[in-house]
Amino acid sequence: MVKPAGEAPSSLRTVTAIAGERRQVTALFYDIVGSTHLLQKLDPEDFALLQRQVHNRAASAISSNGGYFDRLQGDGGSAYFGLPVSQEDAAECAVASALELVEWSRTFNENAEPGEELRVRVGIATGMVIVSDVDGSALPGPKEIIGIAPTLASRIQAEADPNSVLVSDATYRLTRGAFEYEFTGERSLKGFEGSVRLWRLIAQRPLADRFSSSHQTLTPFVDRIDELEACRQRWAEAREGRGQVIVIAGEAGIGKSRLVAELSHDVSCAGCETWILQCLPRGNNRPLHPFTDALRLRIRNDAPGPSALNGQDIRAFLHSTGAEISDSTIAMLTFLSGGRSDSASHIPFPDLSADDAKRQAIDAVFEVLTALSRRKPQLVVLEDIHWADTLTLATIAELTSRIRDEKVLAILTTRDTSPPLPVEPNVMAMSLPRLEAQDTPHLLEPIWSNPLPEGLAHFIHEKSEGVPLFVEELATLLKERFGGTPSTAKDWRRTLKESNVASLQELLSARLAGLGEARRVAQVASVLGREFQASLLSHLIDESASGMSLDRFLTELVQAGIVRRQGAGSEISYRFRHILLQEAAYESLLKADRREIHKRIVELVEAGVAPPPPDEIMAWHCEQAGRPLDAASYAVRAAENCAMRSAIHEAEQLLAMAENNLSRCEPGAETEDVRLQLLATKGPVAISTFGKGSPEARTIYDQAIAICRQREIDDREKWFPLYWGWWYTAPDGDTNRSRSRILIEDLDRAKHPEVRLQSLHCAWAANFHAGQHGLCMDCIERGLTLYDPERGRVSRVRYGGHDANVCGLGERAQLLWLTGDPSGADESMAKALEWAEAIDHPGSLCHALDIANLLSCYKRDIAGTIAFSRRLRELGETYERPEIRAKSRIFGGWGIALQGQVAEGLQELEEGLEIQQATGTDEDVPVYRSLWAELLVLSGRAERALSVLDEAIRDAEATGNLVWAPELYRQRASVREQAQPDRSASLQDLERALALAETQGAKALAERARADAERLQDQP
Repeated sequence: MVKPAGEAPSSLRTVTAIAGERRQVTALFYDIVGSTHLLQKLDPEDFALLQRQVHNRAASAISSNGGYFDRLQGDGGSAYFGLPVSQEDAAECAVASALELVEWSRTFNENAEPGEELRVRVGIATGMVIVSDVDGSALPGPKEIIGIAPTLASRIQAEADPNSVLVSDATYRLTRGAFEYEFTGERSLKGFEGSVRLWRLIAQRPLADRFSSSHQTLTPFVDRIDELEACRQRWAEAREGRGQVIVIAGEAGIGKSRLVAELSHDVSCAGCETWILQCLPRGNNRPLHPFTDALRLRIRNDAPGPSALNGQDIRAFLHSTGAEISDSTIAMLTFLSGGRSDSASHIPFPDLSADDAKRQAIDAVFEVLTALSRRKPQLVVLEDIHWADTLTLATIAELTSRIRDEKVLAILTTRDTSPPLPVEPNVMAMSLPRLEAQDTPHLLEPIWSNPLPEGLAHFIHEKSEGVPLFVEELATLLKERFGGTPSTAKDWRRTLKESNVASLQELLSARLAGLGEARRVAQVASVLGREFQASLLSHLIDESASGMSLDRFLTELVQAGIVRRQGAGSEISYRFRHILLQEAAYESLLKADRREIHKRIVELVEAGVAPPPPDEIMAWHCEQAGRPLDAASYAVRAAENCAMRSAIHEAEQLLAMAENNLSRCEPGAETEDVRLQLLATKGPVAISTFGKGSPEARTIYDQAIAICRQREIDDREKWFPLYWGWWYTAPDGDTNRSRSRILIEDLDRAKHPEVRLQSLHCAWAANFHAGQHGLCMDCIERGLTLYDPERGRVSRVRYGGHDANVCGLGERAQLLWLTGDPSGADESMAKALEWAEAIDHPGSLCHALDIANLLSCYKRDIAGTIAFSRRLRELGETYERPEIRAKSRIFGGWGIALQGQVAEGLQELEEGLEIQQATGTDEDVPVYRSLWAELLVLSGRAERALSVLDEAIRDAEATGNLVWAPELYRQRASVREQAQPDRSASLQDLERALALAETQGAKALAERARADAERLQDQP
C-alpha cells in the first residue's frame, strides 16, 4: 500500500511535543587518555579487559554516589547526577565519583608496566536540562537529555589533563565548600560563544576549612533611620509609664526583625528587659504559644514543646524577678504551658466555661506583664503575628488598653498589610518599604569588602527589588563567585542563570547547596523547626559517618549565618536566622529522605529518647512519616486541647487534618476507634460553631452512634460523650425523649456510676417538660444516689454546663411542688441553691437560680422572684451570657409588674423575650408566655393575651412540651372571660387542663383548674 506523500512511516510517531520535565542536573563525562596508543601496545583482548575494568569502576563510583549511568561511548562514558530522582547534592556526588575514578586510575598505575599506564580524564558541568522519555520512538535509550550541561561536560573532559578532573564554574560554586580547586583560566570551547571558566579538582576539602570564606558579615542599618527614631520616641514614652504599641508590617525579608534588633540593643544597654515572643508557622495551634514558649525558655531553656511547667517553676521564676502573681494566674499559666491532657478524666479549670477560661487566660498574661513592668520597663516583641493563634490574637486586641498606664512597649511584626489594632494615641503602625536604589551600595560595601564593581549595586537592586534579605544573600553569592576577580553584569547574569536563581527562596536554596556536610545538618534541623536543640539533633545525625562532631557542623552553620546560637553552657539552643532559611532547608530535602527523618523523630519520641513535641507537631511528623492513623490520633488530641482552651478555629483545622489522614487508613478496629475519638471532639466544636440544633452537629453524632450501638457494653460506656451529644442535639422533644430512653437501655449496665448518672440526667431533663412526673422523679432519685462531687467537677463541664446534683435537686423541687408537696419543694430548692453556691460554678449557679425563679412564679412568690432575678442578672452581666440576662428580665419584669409597675414590667419582660428568642432554648417558653399573657391582661390587652396563649397551647401540643400546658388551658379560660366571653369554650379549656394535670399527677395545677371550673359552673 502506498502511503500519501509526507506521511511518516508507521514505525515512527510524529513528534509534536516533548513530554518530560525540567531538571537541574550535573553531567559527568570520562574518557581513557591515549586509548589508541594502548590498543597498539596491548593485545585487543587485554585492552578490552582493561577498558571493561575502567567502565566497571566508573559505573561503581557513579552508582555508589547516587548517579545515573547513561551510556558507554567507546573508551569513555557519561552519567548524570540528579536523575532519576532530584539530589540536592548532585554536584558533590558527581565530583566525588570523578575523584574516586581518578584515584583508582593512579593506584592502578603503581603496578603497570612503563608505557602501559592507565590514565583517565573527567569533565563535569551543571545546568538545567529537559529530561524526556523516548519510549515509543525510534530513539535509543530510555531517556533523552537536552541541555547545555551534557555538551559542556563533554567539551570540558577533552580539556582535562590526564588523570585529572575539570569542572564548570557552576559546578565549582556548588561544590567548593567540599572540594579544593585550582582556577585554570578561561577556555574557548567548540560551539560556545565567549570563554568558559574552568576549575581543576585538587582534593576533597578538609572539613575544618569548609567555611573559611563564608563568614557572615553584619550588614549596616540603612534606610530605616526615621523608623528607628520613631520607635525610640515611643520607647521613651513607655519608660515613663505610658505604654505603647508599635505594629511593623512588611513582606518577608524586608527588615522587620533587623529594626527590632536595633531597638532591642538600645533597650538592653539601658538595663531594661526584652521578651521575644515568636508565633510559629507550625505548632501554632497551641493557645498563647508565643507567651508560653517564651516563659518556658526563661525557666527551663527548653525549645518550644509540651513539657508542662508546674506551678512551683512559674512561681519561683516570677518571684526571682520580683513579680508576685495570684494563685489563679499561676494555675492558668501551668494549664496553658501543658501540651496535652493525658487523662480523659481530668480537665483543668472544670468550673470555668470556655469564655471564662479564655478571659482568665488573657488576664493571666497581662497580670504577669504588669507585674514585670512595675519592676523595670519591658520591651515585648511579638514576631510574625500573621501566624498567631486565636487566643494570642484576642490578647493582642486588648494590648492598647491594658498597657496604657504601664512601662511597656509592645512591638508586633507582621506580613499582613491591614493593622491588627485600631488607631489610638498609644498605637503606631508603620509599613516598611523596600530599599531605594541609592541605599543598596551602603548595604553591599561591608559584604563585598573590596570596592564594588561598577554597576553591581544597580544589578543587585534590580534583581532583589529592594528586599534587604535578598540583597544580602545575592551579594554574598556573587562575592563568593567574583569577590577577587573583575566581573560585569554579563557575568552576574550568567551566574544567576546557571544557578537557576529567580527568587529569594531559590537563592537561599542555592546558598544552602554550597554548605557541604553542614548543609545536611541544616536540613535535618529544619525538620525539627525554626528553633532546635543539639541534643535532639544528635540522635538524627550520624557523626561517625563524617568523622566530624555535630558541634563543629553547628559552628559552621553559625559562621555561615544560617543559624544563631542561643544561651550558654549546657543551655545552648539554635535558631534559624530567618524562617525562609528554615523553609529553604526543609524544601531542599528529597521527599523520601524527609519522610525518613520524620519517621526517625517519631520513633525517638515513642522510645522516650526525645522529649515529645506538642501533639499538633507530632501529628505533622506522623503524617509526613507516612503514618496516617497515628497522625489522625495526635491531631484529635491536639484538637481536644485546643477546644478545651477555647481555640475553636485551631481545633477545626486539626480535625480537618485528622479526617484527611483517616481517609487514607485501612478499615479496622483501630481506625474506627480513632474515628470515634475524632467525632467525640468534633461534636462539641460543631455545637460551639453552628449551634446544638445544626445539621452539622446532628450529622456528627448520628455517625458516631451508628458505630457505638454495634459495640459491646464496655465500648458503649467508653463513648458515652457521643451518646450524650446525640441526645443533646435531638431535633425535637419527642426525639430527645426517645433518645433518653435509648441511653438508659444501652448504658443501664455500665460499670462506671458517672455514666449511669448522666444517662439518668438526660432522662429526667428530657421527660420533665413532657409532664412525665413519675418517670422523671424516679430517674432523679436513682441518679442522686450515684452523684460524686469529684466526678461532678469534670462532668459539669462536659455535660450541659451545669452540675447534675444541682439540676436533680432543682428539678425535684419543681416536681414536688407540682405533685402537691410545697414544703418538700422548698427544702429541695434550698439544697440546690446551697450546693450551687458551695461548688462556686457559674453555670450551675445560673441553673439553680433559673429553677428558683420558675418555682417562685409557680408559687406566685413575687418577692422571691424579684430577688432571684436580680441575682441572675448580676451573673449574666458578669459572665456575659445573654441567655441568662434574658431570663432575668423575663422573671424580673413579671415581678415588678405584679408589684404595681405594670408598664415598666411588661416592657422589661418583652425585651427579655426578644433576647431569649435570639439566644435561648424553647424548653421554658410556655412558662414565659404564660407570664407575658398575665401582664398583657393587667395592661388592658386581653385580646393580645388570648392570642399569645393560643400560640403557646398550639406549640405545647405540637412539641410535647406539656408540663405547663394545664396552666395554659386554665389561663386561657380565664382570659377568654374578659376578651371573648364563651362559657362553653372556657369550660372545655378547664376540662382539658384538669385532665392533663391529673394524667401528669400535677396536683397543684389540678387544684387550680378544678377551682376555676367550679367557680365558672356556679355562675348564673
